[in-house]
Amino acid sequence: MTGFVTTVGKMKYTYCSKGKYWYFRRDDITHRLAGQPGSADFNRDYLRILEQSEKIRALEVGRRISARMKSRRIRMRRADTLLQGKVYFIGGKSGPIKIGFTRDIEQRLQRIQMHSPVSVSVLHYFHGTPRDELILHRKFEHIRQHGEWFSRRDDLLACIRQLRTLSDAEQQAILRNDEEEGCGKSAVLHLSC
Repeated sequence: MTGFVTTVGKMKYTYCSKGKYWYFRRDDITHRLAGQPGSADFNRDYLRILEQSEKIRALEVGRRISARMKSRRIRMRRADTLLQGKVYFIGGKSGPIKIGFTRDIEQRLQRIQMHSPVSVSVLHYFHGTPRDELILHRKFEHIRQHGEWFSRRDDLLACIRQLRTLSDAEQQAILRNDEEEGCGKSAVLHLSC
């Protein structure tokens, strides 16, 4: 029995002959190749098998990524129930506004103030979850400056003013409705900003 091993990317492929046929092996997959190494039939089968094995590998990777994303979504749902805190808007009299999440708003304000060259204050906060923060980040993606800092624009300021007039439960309901139905399309309540 003769054979050779080749590597494509990080994958190892083994080719061996038994009698007049060559076989391709990778993990538990075995394929018979036509002809002898170097012949047109052999090369055609070789390329077809590599293509198939790459598709299989891509499917395996896709399944692993899908499983990771599913577990991340489950963790986020659990985090929603476990991580109750405050979603806040912090900024100065001018300049960018930070949209964030914390359990301790006073401590968070102190830390931001310590690193800020200008005086900042809490413009508004409500009881919420990291999911509520994420919804706001997506809503104002078009004015994101860096990280969790957003340009001080009329639509963001109008949103803060509107949220101030509502209870925590109403604020969360509006954010969740806007996320599910597209911002501003909820029939009952929606952010008009």
